[in-house]
Amino acid sequence: MSRKSSPQAVATLKQISYRIASTPVERLPQIIPNLAGLLWNCRDLLGSTSAFTKQGSDDGMLIHRLNVQLTTLLQDRTVQGRWSAVVLTKAIIEAGGLETLSKSNGWVKNLLGILKKPDPPTTRCLTVITLTRIFTLTWDHSNLIREITTPALPTFISTCLSNVERKTCSSSEIQTVLEAFAVLVPRHPATFRTFEGQIRSLCKRILSNDEHIARSMYYSEGHRAAARLLLVALHCCAPKHGAFEKWDETFKTTTTAAHATCDRVFRAVIEDWKSTSGIQPSISSQDLVVGECQSVDEDAAGLSRWSGIFAGGQRLITLVDLVSSHVTSSTAGPGPVRLGMMLDLITRICGVIVPTAGRQDFTKPNQQIAKDERDALYTLLPGVHVAVLRLMIVVLERFGTAITSVIPGLLDQSLWVFRAEKGDDSIRAAIYALHADILTLIGQTLDKDQVIELTQVVMSCCSDLLPEDEPTSAVMNGTFNGIGINKHSSNGSARSAHTKSTAVYHELEHAAARLLPVLLAKLNARHMPRKLRAQLDRTAILIKNKEGLIASVLNPPVNAAATGLQSSLLPFLAKLFPSCPEVEAILRPRMPVLLTGRKGSEEEEEEEEEEEEEEEDDDDLEVEDADEVEDEVLEIEKAGSEIAAKAQASAEPDLLSALDEHLDSTSGQDQSEDLYDATPPASTVNASAFGSATVTAPPIGASKRTTPHSGALDHEPEQSSKRQRMTLDPEPVSAAPSITSVQEQPAVLGAGLAAAAAEALSDDGSDFEMPPLTMEMDTDSEDEGDEEDEDVFPL
Repeated sequence: MSRKSSPQAVATLKQISYRIASTPVERLPQIIPNLAGLLWNCRDLLGSTSAFTKQGSDDGMLIHRLNVQLTTLLQDRTVQGRWSAVVLTKAIIEAGGLETLSKSNGWVKNLLGILKKPDPPTTRCLTVITLTRIFTLTWDHSNLIREITTPALPTFISTCLSNVERKTCSSSEIQTVLEAFAVLVPRHPATFRTFEGQIRSLCKRILSNDEHIARSMYYSEGHRAAARLLLVALHCCAPKHGAFEKWDETFKTTTTAAHATCDRVFRAVIEDWKSTSGIQPSISSQDLVVGECQSVDEDAAGLSRWSGIFAGGQRLITLVDLVSSHVTSSTAGPGPVRLGMMLDLITRICGVIVPTAGRQDFTKPNQQIAKDERDALYTLLPGVHVAVLRLMIVVLERFGTAITSVIPGLLDQSLWVFRAEKGDDSIRAAIYALHADILTLIGQTLDKDQVIELTQVVMSCCSDLLPEDEPTSAVMNGTFNGIGINKHSSNGSARSAHTKSTAVYHELEHAAARLLPVLLAKLNARHMPRKLRAQLDRTAILIKNKEGLIASVLNPPVNAAATGLQSSLLPFLAKLFPSCPEVEAILRPRMPVLLTGRKGSEEEEEEEEEEEEEEEDDDDLEVEDADEVEDEVLEIEKAGSEIAAKAQASAEPDLLSALDEHLDSTSGQDQSEDLYDATPPASTVNASAFGSATVTAPPIGASKRTTPHSGALDHEPEQSSKRQRMTLDPEPVSAAPSITSVQEQPAVLGAGLAAAAAEALSDDGSDFEMPPLTMEMDTDSEDEGDEEDEDVFPL
């Protein structure tokens, strides 16, 4: 798809072309890195299609001029010009994409020509990298593979092999060629099949590092690692789908060669090991103790012979690493892996350990071998065990939970090695890395005894992470000679400053920091001793390990004595990492409520809907009852106002008797008993409404008595009780009714007011009748009155 170029990209490309043309060739290497970086900003213009560039003639001419300049530099006679052309070619092809890649066939031929010239090793290294990049970019396009890769790849392989054999070949060029071949072999096995013998011989020579061959080249660990990957990848060159069979064959021969090397290297001790995979001794016990520790001929893996205990130890490490490369590398097809053969080799090597002072730890010396060779073996064992621990790590990473049944055995063997050789930094780093992977898989399934066995590893991990305590003679209360210091920020430790700068210590510190949160998160807190857990928490706080603090908070320690949880490290975590999102999630979780459980049936849903409807109906009824009560209160207040006006206008002295007669006439019922057997105490009503007249109050318990007319109010007993307890505000009536309880206002409602209320209620045409009031002396106690008043609530 064509992309529209921006004016800035056009200007940048013009600048690049101008600087290439105006700068002398001898000075081009000084500006090429800058120009290569600017080309990426022109990727839209370089990747535009031919049709698009034809529409804009200026852009097309600009790209064409840059391509011509690049072709000219590739054919330049000077070393500086060819070096600059190689760098620009890689930058333009990566920026231009498919459009530029499809036109790079001429550049590939020129690059192959540069590879054959006696240029400096840096130029040849860059040329190998550029050609490998071009070949990999063509993998997604079959037409480009036919046009570019297939014709150029044989020339590329043969030229690289010939350059490697030269004495002028540098160390970086050898490693670059090996890595390029390891990338290209799986995708082009048929092309590499012709050169398989030469490549295999090169790899074996690098891995053998044969000292008997007079050669000035020294192969580093990077060379051996690249050679191992390439040697394993050569199984893809097997014809007729025999790739995995070839891989299995090389895996078996490598393991057999490792056992044969162990037979000679471990001859200074008596091994307590028996093979479980059918491995037979490579030499008899009588011939084993004769002569020097050496191999007679090439081993099963095809590596050259070695001589001496130190060379044998290095060969054993190489073979174990080669087994690890077989596990990590991808295969051309699926197939079974001889896991038992690997575990047999691991068990044998871990069974021979360095004896501690005063005890041999079941490592019995062979008295037929000289003590010097045995001491040399003990010196080599930590390096061999590191290689085996790396093999364990590779196996766990590759197979994971598929080999859960054998992981406890690997854990026991690693602990056996750690107890004997924990003084070596490389051993501790490898143990920490291995245990982090093991505990991640099976840490929660370990019982109490297995957790206690990890005590030495845990304490060593904390010791490697914690800083050294300052001397008490120099440090008093956080000061040193009057100058304040910060203990937590000090870099003091048991190791010197130059030791800390080494790569081994950085690897050790990284592995220990990775193991610490795994110990806190994966081990069962109930099985861990309190002192051990306290040490882990202390270490996480002092080194400010965020993952460790979070793991401690999420898996808090258990106090076995109190059967409860101890104090958490959450305050330390919140103080040290206040802006951390994990801390925010722990302190203030915002997870929505999740509905769990089985989904209810349709009948349950219908019942819930019916209950909701009933509740809504009850609410409507309560609202209607409240409206009716409010209307009745307004009518009662209106009747009370009329009576008060009449009482003020009339001059009758006995207002009480007139109100009683009016009550008798409105009720129309005969009283079956004497309701006025006691005279209640008089109460003075507000003079503004009643002048100096006095009215008697009904007793508090009157609402609870039954009369012939009380049946009409059975359907709402609470409302009738509330009406008998209401009092009228003596002040002028406002728009909203003023209702108070007996506790709030001691003034009571008189019989005349009750009669007027009854008359007002009877005028509305309803069947409601006001029951007669009982005028009795209030002889109840105040406590009972308070209990009755508690039932009164405002409407």
